[in-house]
Amino acid sequence: MLAELVRCLHAESDALVAGDANGLAQVVERKESALRRLAPQLGRAGQAWLRAAVRGVRDLNDQNARLLSAHMNMTRARLDALLGAAGTGALYSPDGRAAGADGRNAQRGVRA
Repeated sequence: MLAELVRCLHAESDALVAGDANGLAQVVERKESALRRLAPQLGRAGQAWLRAAVRGVRDLNDQNARLLSAHMNMTRARLDALLGAAGTGALYSPDGRAAGADGRNAQRGVRA
Protein backbone atom coordinates (compact mmCIF):
# COMPACT_ATOMS: atom_id res chain seq x y z
CA MET A 1 0.00 0.00 0.00
CA LEU A 2 2.89 2.35 0.69
CA ALA A 3 4.20 1.64 -2.82
CA GLU A 4 0.78 2.60 -4.23
CA LEU A 5 0.91 5.89 -2.33
CA VAL A 6 4.39 6.62 -3.71
CA ARG A 7 3.15 5.86 -7.25
CA CYS A 8 0.22 8.21 -6.68
CA LEU A 9 2.50 10.99 -5.48
CA HIS A 10 4.74 10.61 -8.54
CA ALA A 11 1.68 10.64 -10.81
CA GLU A 12 0.39 13.71 -8.97
CA SER A 13 3.72 15.44 -9.58
CA ASP A 14 3.60 14.52 -13.28
CA ALA A 15 0.05 15.87 -13.60
CA LEU A 16 1.01 19.12 -11.85
CA VAL A 17 4.03 19.64 -14.11
CA ALA A 18 1.96 18.86 -17.21
CA GLY A 19 -0.94 21.05 -16.07
CA ASP A 20 -3.28 18.09 -16.49
CA ALA A 21 -6.28 19.02 -14.34
CA ASN A 22 -8.30 15.90 -15.22
CA GLY A 23 -5.36 13.60 -14.54
CA LEU A 24 -4.68 15.44 -11.30
CA ALA A 25 -8.26 14.96 -10.11
CA GLN A 26 -8.07 11.25 -10.81
CA VAL A 27 -4.73 10.74 -9.09
CA VAL A 28 -5.84 12.74 -6.04
CA GLU A 29 -8.76 10.34 -5.63
CA ARG A 30 -6.37 7.37 -5.85
CA LYS A 31 -3.99 9.01 -3.38
CA GLU A 32 -6.76 9.67 -0.86
CA SER A 33 -7.93 6.07 -1.16
CA ALA A 34 -4.39 4.77 -0.61
CA LEU A 35 -4.02 7.02 2.44
CA ARG A 36 -7.29 5.75 3.94
CA ARG A 37 -6.13 2.14 3.51
CA LEU A 38 -2.66 2.87 4.85
CA ALA A 39 -3.59 4.99 7.88
CA PRO A 40 -4.59 2.14 10.24
CA GLN A 41 -1.31 0.34 9.58
CA LEU A 42 0.79 3.41 10.26
CA GLY A 43 -0.74 3.79 13.71
CA ARG A 44 0.32 0.26 14.69
CA ALA A 45 3.74 0.11 13.09
CA GLY A 46 6.83 1.38 14.84
CA GLN A 47 9.48 -0.04 12.54
CA ALA A 48 12.36 2.26 11.58
CA TRP A 49 12.05 1.34 7.89
CA LEU A 50 8.42 2.43 7.88
CA ARG A 51 9.23 5.75 9.53
CA ALA A 52 11.91 6.33 6.88
CA ALA A 53 9.48 5.45 4.10
CA VAL A 54 6.90 7.82 5.53
CA ARG A 55 9.51 10.60 5.58
CA GLY A 56 10.13 9.94 1.88
CA VAL A 57 6.41 10.10 1.17
CA ARG A 58 6.17 13.35 3.13
CA ASP A 59 9.03 14.81 1.06
CA LEU A 60 7.22 13.87 -2.19
CA ASN A 61 4.02 15.43 -0.87
CA ASP A 62 5.89 18.62 0.10
CA GLN A 63 7.39 18.79 -3.39
CA ASN A 64 3.91 18.49 -4.91
CA ALA A 65 2.63 21.20 -2.58
CA ARG A 66 5.36 23.53 -3.87
CA LEU A 67 4.39 22.72 -7.47
CA LEU A 68 0.74 23.38 -6.69
CA SER A 69 1.60 26.65 -4.98
CA ALA A 70 3.50 27.79 -8.08
CA HIS A 71 0.47 26.98 -10.27
CA MET A 72 -1.84 28.82 -7.90
CA ASN A 73 0.42 31.89 -7.89
CA MET A 74 0.55 31.87 -11.69
CA THR A 75 -3.23 31.55 -11.92
CA ARG A 76 -3.68 34.35 -9.40
CA ALA A 77 -1.33 36.60 -11.40
CA ARG A 78 -3.24 35.86 -14.60
CA LEU A 79 -6.55 36.67 -12.93
CA ASP A 80 -5.10 39.89 -11.52
CA ALA A 81 -3.92 40.84 -15.01
CA LEU A 82 -7.36 40.14 -16.47
CA LEU A 83 -9.11 42.08 -13.75
CA GLY A 84 -6.64 44.95 -14.07
CA ALA A 85 -7.07 45.05 -17.85
CA ALA A 86 -10.79 45.29 -17.39
CA GLY A 87 -10.30 48.20 -15.01
CA THR A 88 -12.59 46.64 -12.45
CA GLY A 89 -12.59 44.09 -9.68
CA ALA A 90 -15.20 42.01 -11.50
CA LEU A 91 -15.43 41.00 -15.13
CA TYR A 92 -19.06 40.00 -14.80
CA SER A 93 -21.86 40.84 -12.45
CA PRO A 94 -23.64 38.09 -10.49
CA ASP A 95 -26.28 37.85 -13.23
CA GLY A 96 -23.63 37.17 -15.89
CA ARG A 97 -23.65 40.57 -17.57
CA ALA A 98 -20.48 42.54 -18.23
CA ALA A 99 -19.73 44.70 -15.21
CA GLY A 100 -18.80 48.37 -15.48
CA ALA A 101 -15.88 50.01 -13.70
CA ASP A 102 -18.06 50.65 -10.68
CA GLY A 103 -19.13 46.98 -10.53
CA ARG A 104 -22.63 47.69 -11.88
CA ASN A 105 -23.91 46.24 -15.13
CA ALA A 106 -22.47 48.02 -18.13
CA GLN A 107 -25.35 49.10 -20.38
CA ARG A 108 -23.47 50.92 -23.11
CA GLY A 109 -25.76 52.27 -25.80
CA VAL A 110 -28.88 50.88 -24.15
CA ARG A 111 -31.50 53.17 -22.69
CA ALA A 112 -33.91 52.04 -20.05
